[in-house]
Amino acid sequence: MKIKRTAEIVLTIIGAILYAISAAGGALLIWLQNNQDLVHEAVEEAEAQGAEISMAELNDVLKELVAVAGCLLSFLLLLLL
Repeated sequence: MKIKRTAEIVLTIIGAILYAISAAGGALLIWLQNNQDLVHEAVEEAEAQGAEISMAELNDVLKELVAVAGCLLSFLLLLLL
């Protein structure tokens, strides 16, 4: 099956954008893990302003984000294969 050059370019750009988004998300999570003091300060400041979030809840949210991102990545890989 022969794909037109335009389709190849469009698919390449879409793939590059998805890769960049996932790489940025991974970099953000690693940065958050390495800067726990900043995260603690942000949670304490949010609690002082009346937000109802604890550090344990924030950790749960981050774990869920990682799990969802992994599932989405796996699903996309299955679609491509």
